[in-house]
Amino acid sequence: QVIMWDLSDKNINGEDVYANMKAAEDTGGSSVDSKTSTPSFSCKATSVLQVSHSRSVSDLQWLPKGVTITRKGKYQMNPEAKAPQFFATVSADGFMYFWDVKLKETHNADGTVDKNLRWGPTYKLAIAQDGAKMNLSGKKFTFLTGDDNQTRMVVVTQAGQVAFGNFAMLPTDDGKVEAVERFSKSHSLSCVAVEQSPHFPDIVLTVGDWSFSLWKKGCTEPLFTSACAPAYLTVGCWSPTRPGLLVLGRSDGILDIWVLIDQIHKPVLHRTVRANTEVSSISFWHGHSKQQLLAVGDFTGTLHIFSVPRILMRPANHEEREMRNWYDHEVERLKYVEKREASRPEVKTEKKEAKKKDEKAPTKEQILDGKESAYQELLKVFKEQLCPDEEKEERK
Repeated sequence: QVIMWDLSDKNINGEDVYANMKAAEDTGGSSVDSKTSTPSFSCKATSVLQVSHSRSVSDLQWLPKGVTITRKGKYQMNPEAKAPQFFATVSADGFMYFWDVKLKETHNADGTVDKNLRWGPTYKLAIAQDGAKMNLSGKKFTFLTGDDNQTRMVVVTQAGQVAFGNFAMLPTDDGKVEAVERFSKSHSLSCVAVEQSPHFPDIVLTVGDWSFSLWKKGCTEPLFTSACAPAYLTVGCWSPTRPGLLVLGRSDGILDIWVLIDQIHKPVLHRTVRANTEVSSISFWHGHSKQQLLAVGDFTGTLHIFSVPRILMRPANHEEREMRNWYDHEVERLKYVEKREASRPEVKTEKKEAKKKDEKAPTKEQILDGKESAYQELLKVFKEQLCPDEEKEERK
């Protein structure tokens, strides 16, 4: 189920909870009851169980501001919108649901407002290729931003697959939404993170098992896959100020800092958050040009705030240009590898053998006749080598 709270309302449960909290702070909490100083929030809506996901929700993302999805999966844009109206959820049941936060009131037969709100998704999207028999079990997803990415998305699955596709149709399109255009298996275990680069809209980071991969729009294979880490990777994100810097969290409580413009075979720095405690979330906060903070959450529910050093905050000279050149070089490398594999004689031989296997298989009688012929030939050679005299007499 999906539960929604509205924290913008000052009066919650009929009480001005923020005024109570301020009074508790002014008096030091001595003369104010703890029940009134601690706010109690009631949810605004809970989704109906029958129309919700059949398995647990694994990720939730807000759609860009002004974007709405119709019940037929059409993409609409309202440039005058002041806040996002839709969000999407994904689950291992193989579906992506789109939810509208603007609830519509229903009325009873006597005209009164029905207080039993029945909230459900506006649109349901199956995460599967056209004609596929099974849906992909989604784990994490991200909506791609940019001029050419209005309806584009990337979904990673519990089986380590990375799928590129669309979450809606443009108003001028007809037919069905092509949720999965192509997918590749890059990780051996479940993927735990996917994030678009804030500096290059066509580059996507995926994290799973012991490694991370970098993908480019239009490529069928990752541009780069890192070396295996000594522990499972649990989360990862891009730096908002450095195009070539990545921060990855591990299951043993250590952060790996990668600077791709410096070296790509190993991290340049390690930072222990909490020993033997899984890092569960990472988020940058860039307030102004002189300070950058990194918020890290661990498995025990503890929040750690780190101040990012300037050497990791400020980009190197021409770093963005050098990273773009490196991405372009990796694209050319992939094209060269594909061309070489297509021209290798071993590949051609394997293709010929595959074609032979596809031909009509011999019958059981043909197989027995072939074995009998091979046996008679072998027996003849055996007699000629071991019993030459007997063979001559038989010929006379």
